[in-house]
Amino acid sequence: MSGTLADAFHDARAFVQKSKLRRWAGKPFRHGFGFFWSYLCYPLLGKSLSVHCWIFTGDRMYVPLPAGLELYLTGVKSHDSELRLAQYILSQIKSGDSVVDAGAHIGYYSIVLAACVGTSGKVIAFEPGQTVSEFLKRNTAPKSQVCVQQVMLSDMQGELPFYEFPLLYSEYNSGIKDTHHGIPYRERAVKTTTLDIYCQEHEVQPVFIKVDVEGGELQVLKGAAQTLVSTKSVAIEIRKDDFDRLYVPVLDLLRDSGFAPFRINHDGTLTVLSDLKTYISELALESDNIVFQKEPA
Repeated sequence: MSGTLADAFHDARAFVQKSKLRRWAGKPFRHGFGFFWSYLCYPLLGKSLSVHCWIFTGDRMYVPLPAGLELYLTGVKSHDSELRLAQYILSQIKSGDSVVDAGAHIGYYSIVLAACVGTSGKVIAFEPGQTVSEFLKRNTAPKSQVCVQQVMLSDMQGELPFYEFPLLYSEYNSGIKDTHHGIPYRERAVKTTTLDIYCQEHEVQPVFIKVDVEGGELQVLKGAAQTLVSTKSVAIEIRKDDFDRLYVPVLDLLRDSGFAPFRINHDGTLTVLSDLKTYISELALESDNIVFQKEPA
């Protein structure tokens, strides 16, 4: 991680950790407008507003309010697990690397990864969501190293149902049906491919894969069996709810492929998790980003 990028992330992280009053004082107009639209205008109008902000990498991002409020206010994804994942990425991904962002949403991690791999590297961003893909394409357009694929990664090539939520809840978008406590969604057919097919056709071998697909992780990894042979690490957001059904098969597949689970520490280093299920069940958080790395031979 370059000193400039490291310093910028450190400053953004320090800002997030300030009291709410000090954050307001540091960016009064941004906080005032962000909260005005998100908590007054949006409930009245029911419409998201596209605004731009500058994230810690120095890149401009277009985000929808209120869904993108944290990025608009702080320039980072400020959840503790997201801060630790960003720290890990900044410390491990190098110039010239090829990486995959599966479930790229509006492009925050795609841009962070692009800053790490530089113009000599490659970021393949997969995002089937119709509305969020528009933000993703716009946000990554200046980055020649980012290749956006508006398809869903799965274990087959063809078409499958995709469940898309309103923009405010778009992080729930998934190829796995989940009611999410009654939030309305629409079902539509989307094109699918496997990571193995994509990597073979485009002659790319990612060293790192970030997977955030709201319960569809097993299908993504089943379709990446050959790719995983040479991949160094995989980061997966694991939710506390429905662990046995959604994530035990994922853990089994990755263990069979030689990967072990690790917790990301605040400095980006890793601590091995001997009992992932217990760790997740005891979290104060609802989810955590877990890194899977190859165990020594």
